[in-house]
Amino acid sequence: MFEKLLSVLPYNPSIIDKFYFYSKRIKSEKSIRRITLVIILIGFFVQFFAVFSPPTPTLAASPNDLVNGGFNSAAEAANDCRTNLNGYGTILANYGISCNTVANASTITINSTDWNHQLFSMGRLPYNITGETPVSISGTTYYVRYLWGWDSPGTTSTYQALNVTSTGGQTFLLLYACGNLTSVGFPNPVAKPTCPTGTTGTYPNCTTIPLTGCQALISSENPYACIQTSKSAKNITESINNANNTKANPGDLIEYTLYAKNIGTQTVNNYVFQDNLSYVLDYSTIVYTDGGSLSANNEIVWPKINIAAGQTASEQFEVKVDNPIPSTPTSTSDPNYFNLVMSNTFGNTININLPSPPVKTIETVTTTTLPNTGPGTSLFIVGAIAVFAGFFFYRTRILVKETDIIIKETVPVGE
Repeated sequence: MFEKLLSVLPYNPSIIDKFYFYSKRIKSEKSIRRITLVIILIGFFVQFFAVFSPPTPTLAASPNDLVNGGFNSAAEAANDCRTNLNGYGTILANYGISCNTVANASTITINSTDWNHQLFSMGRLPYNITGETPVSISGTTYYVRYLWGWDSPGTTSTYQALNVTSTGGQTFLLLYACGNLTSVGFPNPVAKPTCPTGTTGTYPNCTTIPLTGCQALISSENPYACIQTSKSAKNITESINNANNTKANPGDLIEYTLYAKNIGTQTVNNYVFQDNLSYVLDYSTIVYTDGGSLSANNEIVWPKINIAAGQTASEQFEVKVDNPIPSTPTSTSDPNYFNLVMSNTFGNTININLPSPPVKTIETVTTTTLPNTGPGTSLFIVGAIAVFAGFFFYRTRILVKETDIIIKETVPVGE
């Protein structure tokens, strides 16, 4: 249009009014193109920062984590060690790992099947995973199992970890996502020497005592070697006596019974029934404890009792399934946390399945990292659009200047 008017203007100066109209339209178009370019540039910078500040998972941390929610750097892990966050420093010291060693650790990526499937991971909760073994550290029980025991059938998992070496020369890996202590081979503690199994007293003054069966296994780390534990669950609402591997509905009342049988030949004194209910209370509320008390970390504990040889003691508690069922996403560090299963291990494992709420039906967890949403590609595309929009803006700007010049040169001075 501009070129057509410009070619006719020398022969027909009267069309200068059309140039006035055209000039106003071009100026309006220039304003619109300027706004468009600004919006595109804003989008470009948003994508630019997305490339250098990628998203991080915000899913729920697990009560199985040694460090709730894990850590983001060696410095942060070392600080958790120095402040002994949730006993983390005590755990590491038990295996000869100093906080300074953690601070200087390098970051590596491992697979759950590395070191010929000999990686062992420590957590706070029992889950009856392959190779699971309880260990006691300063009076607290933790659970060690094969790292690959968390994998889904036919899959392996990748983890980011801090690589450290203990004073005993064993390789340990501290997982970023949860802080859990992972060792190459079963973790070997670096502790004060104690009297060997089958002896009594304080090292080095040890006296041999005649022990047989489970009595020979009793030590300071395993004082209840002669106690055989088990558990059962009953769905009172649905009248299901054995609720293991059944499905419960919102509002159902579940009764759990814990058993402890003394299979030894001597009385076990001061036995403490204690059970961590974190996986149960994901989806329920405790309504009856039978004299037990629930701690802040969801562990129910009953007063000490003595169990005579051959005797079986028991404790009960009841929970009510939440209504509605929570739709909290599954944890990135613990696939058993908020997985629509009320799971609990006390000797044996009881699993009670729950119906899936609408939000959970579309959730699929297939990796320990967030998917790549392509900010690099988007940055390139938005950049190309910005160049394209900029071209048309500056072209319109030039046309505005040219029409102003033509009008000034065509219209006589004084008109």
